[in-house]
Amino acid sequence: MISAVVLKTAYRNEKDADVREWILLVTRLRTDKEEESSVAEKEFHSSRWWAYKWLKRFDNAGWKD
Repeated sequence: MISAVVLKTAYRNEKDADVREWILLVTRLRTDKEEESSVAEKEFHSSRWWAYKWLKRFDNAGWKD
């Protein structure tokens, strides 16, 4: 399991807005234990399927420091 510190550091250092959004989504879902549909709809104004897709990509690829 990736730590919140690693994700928050990556978020602060990332320049690409799309990647920052992805890191924030993973942070909310994996370290803050938020619900996919709630986070996707309320924070990102996207569908829960969008969140599932990105979370699956993260779970399959893992985190590269």
